[in-house]
Amino acid sequence: MLIVDDAEFNRDRLKEILGETYDYLEAENGSQVIQMLGENVGIDRMLLDINMSQMNGFDVLKWMNQSQCITETPVIMISSEEPVDTMRKAYDMGITDYIIRPFDPVIVKKRVQNTLH
Repeated sequence: MLIVDDAEFNRDRLKEILGETYDYLEAENGSQVIQMLGENVGIDRMLLDINMSQMNGFDVLKWMNQSQCITETPVIMISSEEPVDTMRKAYDMGITDYIIRPFDPVIVKKRVQNTLH
């Protein structure tokens, strides 16, 4: 699982919530994500923050759609905001789910588990 967030605290919090069930890769920005996807490092799902410097989450989704890897990698978008138009845009770009910060551990676990189905 790839956790993408420019804040190390948020990446650590997600790993703490999800526990040792998963193997984790981490990225701080969208450029790192594209490099990892290009190298085909075996990413089975992704937790992707929207607001990052050096290429935001929507830029990553755009690239994933252009390269057609969005169909192979379930993406759960992460945001501290919940505006309906932002959520619609993310779903239209192919995300699997959407998680709002601050994280609710039960919600995070369930939504990640749901990407298995």
